[in-house]
Amino acid sequence: MTELFTQGIWGRTPEQIGQALAVIVGMVLLQFLLHSVIFRRLKKLAESTTTFVDNILVESARYPLRLSLFCLTLLLVSDILGFSPVFARWISRLAESGFIIAGTWFLSGASQLLTLSFAAWMEKRNTPLDLQVQPLFTRVLRVAVWIMGGLMLIQHLGYSITGIIASLGIGGAALAFASQDTIANVFGSAKILLDRPFLIGDWIKSTDGSIEGVVEDIGFLSTRIRTFADTLITVPNNKIANLALENFSRMTKRRIFTHIGLSYGTQIEQIQTVVPQMRQYISEHPEIEPSTLFVHFTSFSESSLDIMVYFFTRTTVWADWLRIREEIYLKFMLILQEAGIQIAVPARQLRLEHLPQGAFHDLMTFPGLISAPEDLEPLVNGPDLDSSAFSPGA
Repeated sequence: MTELFTQGIWGRTPEQIGQALAVIVGMVLLQFLLHSVIFRRLKKLAESTTTFVDNILVESARYPLRLSLFCLTLLLVSDILGFSPVFARWISRLAESGFIIAGTWFLSGASQLLTLSFAAWMEKRNTPLDLQVQPLFTRVLRVAVWIMGGLMLIQHLGYSITGIIASLGIGGAALAFASQDTIANVFGSAKILLDRPFLIGDWIKSTDGSIEGVVEDIGFLSTRIRTFADTLITVPNNKIANLALENFSRMTKRRIFTHIGLSYGTQIEQIQTVVPQMRQYISEHPEIEPSTLFVHFTSFSESSLDIMVYFFTRTTVWADWLRIREEIYLKFMLILQEAGIQIAVPARQLRLEHLPQGAFHDLMTFPGLISAPEDLEPLVNGPDLDSSAFSPGA
């Protein structure tokens, strides 16, 4: 034990080891104070101000500062312990690389300041920056910052940037072929930004029905859409930029379109009564857009006399639209009931010709074909229709 205190460890004196341990313990305590005390108070102080600058700076500096303190600890400990020149040079290079990464990290986080400042400047010029453009603009800045930081790090480690770029020419063709989808998606995102077929928060649907939901994010390579089943769809920008899309969020009004089928027993006078009543009710409804409104008797269908109803609600909110539609449909039912009109039920008329003797009886009694043969008995033996009508040659 005496030799340990007199000769030290690995040729280092007790004073050197003690100083190195003191630096390490001090840096650990400083890291704890920064994370648990100082940054928490700075964050609360930043949140109490009206500007966004201090909030971004505090969040951007938290982890880069901790990394910088770690690198500083390495340099101090290396200097105190007096490592060999080769090992000390590697420690120094490692710490300096950490400083470059920390600086790049901080600038990457603080790049949002430039985006928000640019957005504020655009707003003052009455040309506000779209919400979908702001995150993309920030990402472009961050990618640029990290590329610059990466180049600085490569240069600092002693590698030639020119040589690396020149060596890429060997596999350039293979790289271009492998990245053609990526490049197509980047151009797709540019097309989305320029054409603006949708924004973040819009409800969209592809005409082929493969995609429907609310746009959550528009990235460099893909767009994320939240479906109404609460699942998340990630669509490559190249694909979604070439799809025909319906944007429901850009509706200024919402359509209600239906046909009401009346039974063929309905009289002309009844139709002439209920159609104007329906039209008047819709036109006087406070939540209906009166400029485009059609209620007309339009067609003779196979089993019904059809009234077409076509109009728009002022609201585009789905829940309100459902409520209004239900209210109007119930009113239509009441109008038809008061007029004594029945809603048509789909029906088919069967005409039997040249049946062999006894074939009708076999048809009625065939298992599973006629659920209640006795219901057809009046058709055969009723006062207006003789059973001979179903005999051969009828």
